[in-house]
Amino acid sequence: YVASIACLKRALYLDPFEWIISYNLGLVHLNTGQYASAFHHFSTSINLKADFASSYMYLAITLSRLDDLENACAAYEKAIDMEEDHMFELNYAITLANNEELERAKEHFAQ
Repeated sequence: YVASIACLKRALYLDPFEWIISYNLGLVHLNTGQYASAFHHFSTSINLKADFASSYMYLAITLSRLDDLENACAAYEKAIDMEEDHMFELNYAITLANNEELERAKEHFAQ
């Protein structure tokens, strides 16, 4: 992961307005458990390209790992409103179940 972070940070230095670089940095930081950094990069990615629904889903996962259920739910809802994808519903259901919102989790799991 260290090499990928170094390469992506160099790419970000060379082209700071390329949304996909921030998105990929967010993914790497999410996978390494660096949730504050992941939040920063997903937020930047969304600011640069607001119509990419997967950014909202991964932002929601990051927010749930940061124990911010309210904003995580808002990000999931935004992703689902933008694009119907079973992965969005499944991850939303898992997040709700992990936070003991079982009835709401069942609703999203059924979809």
